[in-house]
Amino acid sequence: MEEIVPSVNTSVTSGYNAKNIQGIYLLNEGNMGSNKASLDYFDYQSGIYYKNIFPSINPTVSRELGDVGNDIKIYGGKIYAIINCSNYLEVMDAATAKHITAISIPNCRYLAFHGGYAYVTSYAGQVSINPNARKGYIAKIDTTSLAITDTLTVGYQPEQMTAAGDKMYVANSGGYMAPNYDRTVSIVNLNSFKVENTIDVAINLHAMQADSYGNVYVSSSGDYNGTGSDIYVINTASGSVVGKLGIACSEMTLCGDSLYVLGNAYNYATSKHTPSYVIYNIKTKQKSSSNFITDGTDLKIKTPYGIAVNPETREIFITDAGDYVTPGTLYCFTPSGVMKWSATTGDIPAHIAFTKSRLQSVGELNPGEENAAAYCNKIYEFMPAPGQFVNEGYIATTMSAACSYALSRLKQKTLVSLGGFGGYIIAGFDHAVQNDGGYNIEILGNAFEGSSEPGIVYVMQDSNGNGLPDDTWYELAGSEFSKGTTNRKYSVTYTKPASLTADIPWSDSDGKSGVIGRNTYHSQDYYPAWAVTGAVVYGNAEIAGSAIKFTGTRLPDNNKENAAASWINSAFDWGYADNFSLIDRLAAADPANNPHALSQANYFKISNAIDPNGNAVSLKYINFVKVQTGVNCRGGSIGEESTEVCCIKDYNLIK
Repeated sequence: MEEIVPSVNTSVTSGYNAKNIQGIYLLNEGNMGSNKASLDYFDYQSGIYYKNIFPSINPTVSRELGDVGNDIKIYGGKIYAIINCSNYLEVMDAATAKHITAISIPNCRYLAFHGGYAYVTSYAGQVSINPNARKGYIAKIDTTSLAITDTLTVGYQPEQMTAAGDKMYVANSGGYMAPNYDRTVSIVNLNSFKVENTIDVAINLHAMQADSYGNVYVSSSGDYNGTGSDIYVINTASGSVVGKLGIACSEMTLCGDSLYVLGNAYNYATSKHTPSYVIYNIKTKQKSSSNFITDGTDLKIKTPYGIAVNPETREIFITDAGDYVTPGTLYCFTPSGVMKWSATTGDIPAHIAFTKSRLQSVGELNPGEENAAAYCNKIYEFMPAPGQFVNEGYIATTMSAACSYALSRLKQKTLVSLGGFGGYIIAGFDHAVQNDGGYNIEILGNAFEGSSEPGIVYVMQDSNGNGLPDDTWYELAGSEFSKGTTNRKYSVTYTKPASLTADIPWSDSDGKSGVIGRNTYHSQDYYPAWAVTGAVVYGNAEIAGSAIKFTGTRLPDNNKENAAASWINSAFDWGYADNFSLIDRLAAADPANNPHALSQANYFKISNAIDPNGNAVSLKYINFVKVQTGVNCRGGSIGEESTEVCCIKDYNLIK
């Protein structure tokens, strides 16, 4: 269900002569429900942009960042990152980006700091449109002990906040209650930690900034229809609204006397966004620029999403979320609005924090390339079962195009989703992988604790020497092989619906039926576009008209719904791709020769091969590897379990 991109780095510009600010942390939100929040870092000294640094720096943390990175700030030598839909605040060391702790806060949203405390807004409930939702609250956290010391109820669905003097101003959106949005700002006395006043401003409030002249600026997103977006000014002395700027605002940031405003106003009636890039001078109370991008780069930006300004260099940073489901772009502009450089980011780049401490772990992100021959170098078949990531971000109408897509993803160490039960990928190497009795194959996925989507691994020798995977497949037996709950003769038939937006029905060899259900996070066709009509037989897939049948080994269901109404996918003990069980990790953990032992990889022994009748076989080598989704499970609104694969390696060459 989730897709996470491993760490990569790219030189995007020549090194800077940085003075105080040494680097930039960028938090990528990741599409809701995809579990793809990630952390990037730009190093001023080297000019290198590091993408998705968290897993490389924190290999012993048994999870990725999670679902929707919503805010990031640095305070007191620590990085604080809000992971909204995963319901926690991640705390890292600012000098190393190493994990310190995670603080549980339901549906947390934004951060602010004052007097040694961190404050976090919380919707205080599930992610769900609900006209009867409860009011939200602020959590108060001691930044020394990292313990929540108090909470305070404010308005409905509170968003950003800002401290001015000894008061905190909180924007209440009421976003779950449309069209009856909240329209208030809560003013909190930080000494007593009580709400001392609530003022009426405008509907659907979101972004906040405080200036040095006694004013607080708060944006209203409007109702995306008749009521447009604007920025309202609150005088902190009187505690009242004293005007509005007439500027549409999605996000804003204040640097000196310049309020940089990023607008991307959406209108339901026209189904269009209207981007804008405005600078407002808070001292003169006039616009100083109606478009601060002066070289035409704004025409290339598809979805302007985040904004930040380096307070030292006055460089302007704009993020482009693109199509929301594939990697975005970070643009760096000179103070005069000319692009200096750009970098490819994670999905939905959004929130930026400038750091005065150069990342000491930069060396860990440049370990040198592994033996290139270790990686698979050809994809022979890529046939996913229907699933929410199928056809997303790519177009493939033939098997050849699908294989090219999959290989390009694996070369970039980017995950490929195999869809629901039966979906598979077949990979080959430029050499034979030898059986030395130990672990011979490494397959990297994106499982973490509570999110395992196990896949069966098969191997094949090129016995006839024709360079094609057309000999006998041997399953690598895992921990569930001999259990009565595993079905090695299972099949599922999926039927393509007439509508691209309909659920995809299935029936299985056990006489059961169900659907690959669509969700709000992924709107494309879930049925593989290259599963053409007619009669075509691939390795484990039979296409007949508008139906496709997959056969293979089905593992027992590994998921369950917990008390918090979220789904937990438990790992099997060992022997499956995208599984990441503790036993697999420990079995391969030899610090003397295994720098990958605590990654999200699973490890496999050719010596565990069994023939189609379930008998053990002795293979001296193999040439081809197949990974196939081995479960037929659905986890509520987050969709089907789908094995994901990032890298398939000859572990003998790198262990």
